[in-house]
Amino acid sequence: MSTSDTAPLPDKEPSTEELADLRAEVKFLREQVAQQEVATKQAANKPPSTWWRTALSVFLIVVACALAPLSVASVWVKGEVTNTERYVATVAPLASNPAVQAAVTTRITDEIFKYIDVNAITTDLVDTISANRNLDPRKQAALQALAGPVTSGIKSFTESSINKIVTSQAFQTAWTQANYVAHTQIVNALSGQDNGAVSVANNEVTLDLGDVITQVKQQLVAQGFTIAEKIPVVDTQIVLFQSDNIGKLQTAYSALDALGFWLPILTFVIGIAGVLAAKGRRRAFIGLGIGVFISMGIIALALNIGRGIYLNDLPPTVSRDAAAAVYDAFALYLQDGIRSGVILGIVLILGGIFTGPSRLAVGVRGLAKKGAALCQRGLYNVGATMNSARAFVAAQVTAIRLVVVLLAVAFVLIQTYKTPDLIIWTTVVLLVLLFIIQIFASGATDKSGEDDAEDSSDDQDAQSADSKETVSAT
Repeated sequence: MSTSDTAPLPDKEPSTEELADLRAEVKFLREQVAQQEVATKQAANKPPSTWWRTALSVFLIVVACALAPLSVASVWVKGEVTNTERYVATVAPLASNPAVQAAVTTRITDEIFKYIDVNAITTDLVDTISANRNLDPRKQAALQALAGPVTSGIKSFTESSINKIVTSQAFQTAWTQANYVAHTQIVNALSGQDNGAVSVANNEVTLDLGDVITQVKQQLVAQGFTIAEKIPVVDTQIVLFQSDNIGKLQTAYSALDALGFWLPILTFVIGIAGVLAAKGRRRAFIGLGIGVFISMGIIALALNIGRGIYLNDLPPTVSRDAAAAVYDAFALYLQDGIRSGVILGIVLILGGIFTGPSRLAVGVRGLAKKGAALCQRGLYNVGATMNSARAFVAAQVTAIRLVVVLLAVAFVLIQTYKTPDLIIWTTVVLLVLLFIIQIFASGATDKSGEDDAEDSSDDQDAQSADSKETVSAT
């Protein structure tokens, strides 16, 4: 074999430094490959992007918060304005309101003296007396000088008599009874069907006082004021509301009347859907509460601003105090609904906070659990073991809590009038029921330490989940 067929040998072996460099390079390459493999596995295991869930959740919650004030208004229009008992409870106090009484007295007095010329009657009476008694010029002048005071006296007597009627308990009773009959006519007026005592025309909501004037006429005649017999049967109206937006209000009433039943339910469903669509449902729940609270604050502010605009737009012939009393009376139950919404928002916010992993929330829940455990031990000491019931509740505690919460929500939704007292007491009863459930759940086993450990683990899991939400959000 020739030397050309053999591989050439290196001149010398690699030095120690060269070997060290090679080893370092191989180590670096291996680390790069390992990091790439880890990155590949993480990318493969990474859950799909959930940005669309966040966007959908925000959209649904915003829509629900925007619909919340409309839901309150629709319930007020359909459930309260169209209910005779609620309507009478709204307008009955107006009969005893001094400003309204003064406005009604003035309006009826002015209407009566449109048909009785007191000055002419007094002048004719003076002339007749002078002619029949053959009075000398000095006495005639003195008698004629009494014509003015007599005229004023007659007007004062008439107005005083009318005021006594308007401020009497009999008038308040008649007012209440009349409003029972007029209730349907008010609904017709708002819906554009003008018939009966209340009507809408020329951007004014008016009330016919013809029956009241007839009653005044009869009482004046009974008191000896016979010239009141000359008052004809008239169709006299007093303006309750005057606004250029009456037509728009009628249109809005028709729409709200149709949505009065379904809109609150739709709002609730949209809000819950927004919470369920969120990745961080507890935070979405708190956001829903904040949104409801803010939206109710906005409508409350708008109602107060609208009151000022309404009173400033009144014509000079309408009593401002009486108009304010009427506005406040009709807005009373709407304000009640707004307050209910504010309280609901606060309940949602606190519910989201106290189910979270914060130190305050964990501490409050811990106190409740310890209190429930103490109650259970007290029951056990008096012989109320109820082992089977405790075992069942402990095994199904989450489902039972969910059912109780849903029943509380359903109870509120089916009520026609969602008052602040309803929201508050339903929340109180719900908390009591949840505490009772916790009493049974905490006593399912004699190993109370296991319950405490499980509760602590739940709190840690909640805190870990919350931390993950924060990291993913950033």
